[in-house]
Order: sequence, then C-alpha cells, then structure tokens
Amino acid sequence: PLIGASAIACSGVGVLGGWKSYYGPNWNAARKEARKRAGYKCQRCGTPQSKLPRALDVHHKIPVRCFPNPNDAHYPSNLIALCATCHRAVEEQGYVEMPLFKYE
Repeated sequence: PLIGASAIACSGVGVLGGWKSYYGPNWNAARKEARKRAGYKCQRCGTPQSKLPRALDVHHKIPVRCFPNPNDAHYPSNLIALCATCHRAVEEQGYVEMPLFKYE
C-alpha cells in the first residue's frame, strides 16, 4: 500500500494527524510494543527514550481517523516510535515529504 498520500486523502479532524479521543482498547498495548520493537529509541533521530523527559510518542503513518475501527490502525508497520521533537517535525512536514513514508 501507499503510505503517505493515502494518509492525506482520508477525511477527518485536523490537517495532518489530528487527535481522536478514543484509539480503542488495544492502543496502550500497541504503543508499548511499538516502543519495544524500536529498541526504545526514536526511529528518526535515534535518541534513546532514557534520555528523554517522557516516553517516546507512537505515531500512526496512516492516521486512526482513516479506519472505521480504531483498532485496525494499530498494525506494526503503521506505527513508528518518535521523540516529541521528531513527532512534531513529521506532523509539520507532512506525510508525503518524509522519508519514513514510502511505498511498502
């Protein structure tokens, strides 16, 4: 699937990402697993979680709002662990411009 352009194409709240109050009952487990899979390091800059003031953010490449059921958005290849600075950069630069988002 195309990661990036398809994320922009879906409708919902917010321009790039947005926030949905309910991500489903398995979101906490999916976040923990994404951080573990990343070796507790930001997948963009490599900063270890232990050097950060808070846990790594977990970003959806294709936003949750693009799925009828929020749990469907939490598959491993759709999640990436990022420090807050990189997460903000990904959101601000948009999905298509980021090298993280490409054809898979």
